[in-house]
Parts: sequence; C-alpha cells; structure tokens
Amino acid sequence: KTPDHCHALESHAKIKTKENQFGEAAAFLEESRAIKKQVLGPEHALVGVVTSDLARCYYTIQDYSRAEQLAIGCININSKVYGEGSLELANACHNLGTLYHVQNKYDQAQSYYDKALPVKKRLLGDTHQETIKLKNAIANLQESLTKLQQKTEAKQTSSEISGAWRAIPVTETKPGWWKEDLFGEE
Repeated sequence: KTPDHCHALESHAKIKTKENQFGEAAAFLEESRAIKKQVLGPEHALVGVVTSDLARCYYTIQDYSRAEQLAIGCININSKVYGEGSLELANACHNLGTLYHVQNKYDQAQSYYDKALPVKKRLLGDTHQETIKLKNAIANLQESLTKLQQKTEAKQTSSEISGAWRAIPVTETKPGWWKEDLFGEE
C-alpha cells in the first residue's frame, strides 16, 4: 500500500496496454485504484487520475457500462478537487462525451462536449490541439445527427413495399400462363 507499489502497478498496466492486453492492464489499474482509495480517500486527485486511466482501458475493450461508471466517477472527483472551469474537469467531460458518442447516445454526448468546449477554449485557446480535437468531435457528432435525421425523414416518406409489382389479370389457368403474360410466347 505504498506509492511505489501503486506506481509499479500502473507501470505494468501501461506495458500491458501497449501489448494490447487490456484485461491484464485493467486488473493492475483496479488494484492501484483500490489502494489509492483506501489510503488517500475516494475523492483524491490521484484516485481521479487512475480512475480516468481505468475508464479508458474499459472503453478500449468496449465494456462501455464499466467505462461510463468510472468516467462519471472521474468527473465527480475532478469537480470536487479542481472545481468547475478546470481543465481536468473539461478533459473528463470530453472523455465521457466521447464514450456516449461511440454508443450513439448523441444527446448525452452533446451535453458533455458542451461543458468541455468553453473551458478548453478559455484555458488552451481556439487553436490548441485539444480544443481542435473537441471541435472535430462536435462536428462529427453533428454529422451523425444530420445523417440520422435524413434517414428518419426518408423512412417517414417512403412506402413499406418497394419494387415494380404490377397486377396481371388471371384469364387462364393452364400451367405456365403467367410466363406468357409476362414474357410473351416462347
């Protein structure tokens, strides 16, 4: 339960992440997080950092439920530790927005992107790469919403049956009558 032990666990997690062994990385991060919560308290800045790393790990392996739970926890910690208007909180909001975006939860994604953008603009500037990444994410979200709206509108205006069906009067019952009506005599 020492800082060195937690550092070793997190270093192992980084190695496992680079090796694409995310399950093992998550296990190391979970252990480090549990130690830090016990020693430092659940709302310490270092708990927030490891919580963010763990959320990213679960996001990568598409365990979105666990990633969401951790990302929300990270937002709560950063809000209490750094306060509203902090870059740490803006980054956590951007991350949660991304998590919602990949799950097509567009309203929730937009909400968190909207919380992060003014802070990043104010603290980093309009041309900083992190601000630009967020602006691109918002543009991609808007594109997804536009496509969804167009798809919905097209679905509302189209009929359920498509094709070139036409009525053919039934005049004879001999076998193959329909071939002659459609294609003429062979």
